[in-house]
Amino acid sequence: MNTKTRFSKILALITAVLMLIPSIAVTGFADTNSTSDAKQFTDVKGHWAENDINDWVAKGLVSGYEDNTFKPDNPVTRAEFVTFIDRSFKLTQTTDISFKDVKLSDWFYADIQKAKASNLIDGYNDNTVRPNNPITREEAAAIVVRLLKLQPSSQDVLKSFKDLSQISDWSRNSVNAAVANGLLAGYGDNTLGPTKQITRAETIVLLNRALIEQSKQTSAVSYDKAGTYGPETGTSTINSDVLISAPDVILQNTIINGNLLIDKAVGNGNVTLKNVTINGTVTVNGGGEHSIVFDNCILAKVVVRKEDGKVRVVAQGSTKADSVSLQSGAKLEEDNTTDKGFSNVTIEGTLPAGTEIVLSGNFDNVKVNVPGVSVSVASGIVNNITVSDTAKDAKIDIAEGAKVSILEANVAVSVTGKGSIEIANINANGVTIEQKPANTNIASGVTATIGGQNVTVPSTGSTGSTGSGISGGSNNLSQNLLDFFDEGSPYIGVFGSNYIEFFINKPKFNGRIYSIAKLPNNTKPSIDELIKQSYGYDVIVKDRASVISKRNLNANTNYKIYYLVADTYGNPLSTIFELDAKTAPIEINSDLSISTMGLYSNFNVNINNTKNGIKYDNVKIQYDVWSNYNLPISTNDISLQYNDNGKWFDVPMYERTTYNEVYGTFGPTEGFTVSDNYNETTKFRVRVNKVNQYYVYIDLYDSSNYNSKLIGSYFGELDVQPMSFNCNGFDDFVAGEENQFSITAKTNNVTDDVYALYKATLTVADTTYGTTYDDTYGVPNQVIYYKVGDSWQPFTTDSGGVAYFGPASGFNINQIGLNDGITTIFKATIANPGNYKLQLELVNAETKQTLSTPTTIMFTVKTKQ
Repeated sequence: MNTKTRFSKILALITAVLMLIPSIAVTGFADTNSTSDAKQFTDVKGHWAENDINDWVAKGLVSGYEDNTFKPDNPVTRAEFVTFIDRSFKLTQTTDISFKDVKLSDWFYADIQKAKASNLIDGYNDNTVRPNNPITREEAAAIVVRLLKLQPSSQDVLKSFKDLSQISDWSRNSVNAAVANGLLAGYGDNTLGPTKQITRAETIVLLNRALIEQSKQTSAVSYDKAGTYGPETGTSTINSDVLISAPDVILQNTIINGNLLIDKAVGNGNVTLKNVTINGTVTVNGGGEHSIVFDNCILAKVVVRKEDGKVRVVAQGSTKADSVSLQSGAKLEEDNTTDKGFSNVTIEGTLPAGTEIVLSGNFDNVKVNVPGVSVSVASGIVNNITVSDTAKDAKIDIAEGAKVSILEANVAVSVTGKGSIEIANINANGVTIEQKPANTNIASGVTATIGGQNVTVPSTGSTGSTGSGISGGSNNLSQNLLDFFDEGSPYIGVFGSNYIEFFINKPKFNGRIYSIAKLPNNTKPSIDELIKQSYGYDVIVKDRASVISKRNLNANTNYKIYYLVADTYGNPLSTIFELDAKTAPIEINSDLSISTMGLYSNFNVNINNTKNGIKYDNVKIQYDVWSNYNLPISTNDISLQYNDNGKWFDVPMYERTTYNEVYGTFGPTEGFTVSDNYNETTKFRVRVNKVNQYYVYIDLYDSSNYNSKLIGSYFGELDVQPMSFNCNGFDDFVAGEENQFSITAKTNNVTDDVYALYKATLTVADTTYGTTYDDTYGVPNQVIYYKVGDSWQPFTTDSGGVAYFGPASGFNINQIGLNDGITTIFKATIANPGNYKLQLELVNAETKQTLSTPTTIMFTVKTKQ
């Protein structure tokens, strides 16, 4: 049977988690009807905290208002602030409270209980907590310092602020610690504003930094000594955050399912990552001008925040970073990259005027949001540079030999250099461009200086020209497809049951496409309606083929696809174009969604013929499974089975390694028949041995003829997650004393009837407080107790520091996925001080085969005082 080749990978859907604030919260803070779609907020774009706000909204930690605003500069009350902390830090412990101004019926009652239990608030002398009073910046800093248990800093970092005298005596140590640890920053006028009311935006940024600090303190795997870490061959996985706090660290062949912090303790030293995938955020707070190097790495997001702005960040080989946020000065370079490298760069945050950014390489999009910064395009090509309306007086220098395809200026900006500009779109007065772009579009009523020539376009919308490619009145929208696409493009490529894909071969522009699918009898949308109802857009790169998918459609239904072309900033360039399409006749549905790595998860596939009078006699089902993030997948990584009369049978799987795809065909050799009123559900189960996001197509073919006609196709996503271990109580180990700690294990959607045991491997560095964790040896004969009911059961490590524990026959792994998982309490007395490593995993109780990705906890046993 011929099988079709998919032409693209679909971006992973981001699903929101619980909103931070309940629907009964004070008006304007957050509610269940408010939007969590950051791109719709009318008051966030260009805001100094835009990146952090969008990140929290995407994670579902905070929301906006019904009028599509976020109100980032609104003040936050004391109750709202502790609620932010409660939900983002997931506080659980509660205590009784008797504050006179907090009632049981108040929406924040439980949050105040948790804040009190965590010693974050004490209340006032009159036994009030004043929950509805705005909270100041110094009060917020004091709470966060208590939350993180930060020690007073020996360095006085407050003396340089002009309003030092406004800091209260009671908060001075806390504010100093917050500033010293990078949690709280001052304003551009060199003030700290300790008595100012903290805003929603400032609260999010403060707590975001606090979350990073907490991960550094607790769960992070730490590399604080020069050396090479990670296996020579193969790949290891770390299911926690990682901290690098020493220069000359090389980390290789590792997958990090968490964040990576390159700490300021690296100083001006070097850090190199080789063949490392980081599914969280990389934050660069340290490193010098010789450099932070990413070699053959996959990076979801990079944030550069070096205090002195002197850091060089380099992408080599097949490195791909989807998003880079420059929040300090930096040199960003691509060195012989074979993939996208640093494709999308945003310069944002609060930066001093004159901050220098140097870009060398090929970049898709560079967005400048900060006023007064100096951006140098030293070499290579930038497809789009957008200077937002918040970046007044920014300076852009394009060096000789460098090229900018599209420059968009939405505020007064100075552009210099001998490099070339293909298109300059000028939408504000005061723009000066030293060189002459090949084409310059100036908005109506705007005056600019181009190549030493002053040009003013009348506000009537007429066209002004100097004869050198300069024109005005660029608001006219093209109605001609050939202005943007080759002849015959776009076209409908795949007619699925719940989706339609349309293909673009070689677009002639860099920008966006907004698109929606509507029933033919629905009213054609306006441009504003189309953009709003698209709930996002597809990025288009000139000369690069693209596939756009419209999902959540009904089978056997006619649709009109409406779409328009916009520039990289979202400004429409075209009128609305249309495509006619019809989904496949056979309806396919499935509940496939989430699974735990290495364990089977059941799912159902329902096939329903919604079209009478047709018959397909030789039908087969094909599964296509695509791996996201360019991670390879093979038939060794996946097992797919179907259930027939209570027994499970394998679906043979095959590989297409070029596309990171595996596929398999299900059904009898002669196929099966689908005719009128056919409606059948088949039970399947899948096991995937790699953590990742996978795209799954369930295709239904009529194989009666040579071409194998597609009669139905379902698109879904499979999120394969590691078994999670949440560990507490490792912060206060003292040699020779009994210490208690707990471990919570959690799975997702596991249907295996497998009985498991814990496997623990306890090792210690070869010198007291040694930090080279790769050079450790097992701790033999260590007795550890775990609690069963009211009694304690012992287990003892062997000569290699390994022990198995749990019920004699193991525990059913199904139970781990219920509610909040299974929590086990332990106690142990470790005789000798030092730096220890505890590796935890689940194994089959009978075969001892590993069932989960190992989780590593680094902890220190201190000397008894």
